[in-house]
Formats: sequence, structure tokens, C-alpha cells
Amino acid sequence: MLITVTLIFVVAAYCLIAQDAQAVSIEETFEYSGIKELQVDGMFFKVRVEGYSGNIVQGVVKIPQKLAEGGYVKVSHAKRENALSVRIVQKKVTIPPFSDEAVIEIRVPVNTGIDLKTASGVIEIEMIDTDEIRLESSSGKIHSKDLSADGIGASSSSGAIDIINCRGHLSIRSSSGRVTAREVTGDISAGTSSGAQTYEAIEGNITAQSSSGKISIHDQTGTLELKATSGVLEGNDVLLKGDSLFTTSSGRITFDFKNDIDDFSFDLSSSSGIINAGRSKAKGVLVFGSGKIRITGRSSSGAQTYR
Repeated sequence: MLITVTLIFVVAAYCLIAQDAQAVSIEETFEYSGIKELQVDGMFFKVRVEGYSGNIVQGVVKIPQKLAEGGYVKVSHAKRENALSVRIVQKKVTIPPFSDEAVIEIRVPVNTGIDLKTASGVIEIEMIDTDEIRLESSSGKIHSKDLSADGIGASSSSGAIDIINCRGHLSIRSSSGRVTAREVTGDISAGTSSGAQTYEAIEGNITAQSSSGKISIHDQTGTLELKATSGVLEGNDVLLKGDSLFTTSSGRITFDFKNDIDDFSFDLSSSSGIINAGRSKAKGVLVFGSGKIRITGRSSSGAQTYR
């Protein structure tokens, strides 16, 4: 087992107004071999993880000088069997304001299992191909790209979630932050309270719920099960492969399909909104078609349009 720990003082000078000032951080570096899973609890630190072709885990933690010298936080990292745990430990109740960047940067073998967690820090991750990836942030943003896993879970209370060029089953949860998934191969399950959801270039089924945020689908192949309380449901360049459901209380539903309209059988109803499907139009209830793919649409006051 290879373990290396180094403490380095890094001084960066810059000019502030008319005076010279210094921003100082303390770096702690570490290396471990034989790691198959990485677990990080970063608190308010930004967490960056990148996969590479090597077999050594290489990490650096940048701690603002004020926090390090004041004994407010410390870095804990330890190997247990084939798992590496990296944690920021808060030693005092109150953390003073600081201007220097607080960040954890780790390079891992590309097939390393990932479990990242922060309170308010941003999570950035890329180039991982493994069995499972878990990302969790209370209020910080989550940015991920070039990921492949059997299961990818991302959750945030108020921070935005961006997932780009990923392969695998996605499970996404956000209270008020927006969700964006682009260039994804695999099924998606998502839920938000008030954040908007946008999906683009998706090959897989999408099951999504939103209380008040809009759900937008662009260039998708698969099935759809979309539910919103007052949010809009909309999509274009959608190729449905099976039965699909669209439900909203007060938001409109508008979809443009790649399918021929004869591929569908429609079961649509709206309390007060107008319903348009192909060349058919009605107010209240519209049931027609003998296609193999069943489209069910329900809305209270929002209009429905399917083309």
C-alpha cells in the first residue's frame, strides 16, 4: 500500500485597491493505491473528482489559511480495505468568513466507485466508468459529464444539477434547483418541487414529476411518464416506443412527435382546457385512434396539444 502525505504552503500575491495583499492557503496532498471506492464528505468545500487511466488515487485539499491555522477544520483521509474515505471535519461551532478557495481535488482510476457528499459546496465530476455513482449536495450545484455506471444518483436541496454525456440509469432529486440532462443513454427517474427539468438527446424512458417547475423534453426516444401540479409539460422531436402518460393540474401540455399520428390511440381529458390531437379537437374529452401506443393525457385547466 502506498501512502504519501505532504503539507505545502502556497502563497498567491495580488493587488487589492491600492495595496498589496496576500491570499494564503494550505494544501494537503495524499496518494493511495488499491482503492476501488471513494467516499467524500466535503461539508462546504468544493469537490472535484476526475477519472484517469492510472491506478493511484491522487488528492489535494486546499484549506483557507484562516480556517487551518485557527483550528476550525481539519482533513481526515483513511483507507479501510479497498475504500478511501476523505472528510472535512469541523472542529469549532462557528466558521468565520474566508476569501480563499476551499476545495478537494481528487484523481481516481476510471473504474472507481464514487460516493460524494457536500453541504453547500459544489460537486464537479467527470470521466468515470464504474458500477455505481452517488452525488449529494444540500445547496451546492452538481456538475457531471462523461459518466458511465449501472446506477447514477444525484440529489440536491436547492442547487442545480447538470448531467452531460452519461450512460446508465439516472435517479435525480431536487427540491428547488433546476435539472438538466443532455446526451444520456439510459432510463431517467426524476423529481423536483419547484425547479425546472430539461432533457435533451435522451435514449431511454423518462419518468419525471414536478410540483411547479416546467418539464421540457427535446430529442428523446423511449416512453414518457410526466406529472406536474402546475408546471408545463412540453416536448419536440420525441419518438415514443410505448404507452405514455401526461398529467398536469393547471399547466399546458404540448408535444410534437416523430411518430406518425396513426401510431397512437388517445385517451385525453381536460376540465376546462382545449384538446388538440392530430386533426381532432375537443373540449372536455377526446378518445380516438387504434394505434399500438396509448397516450393518456389529463389536465385540469391547461390545454393539451399533440402533433
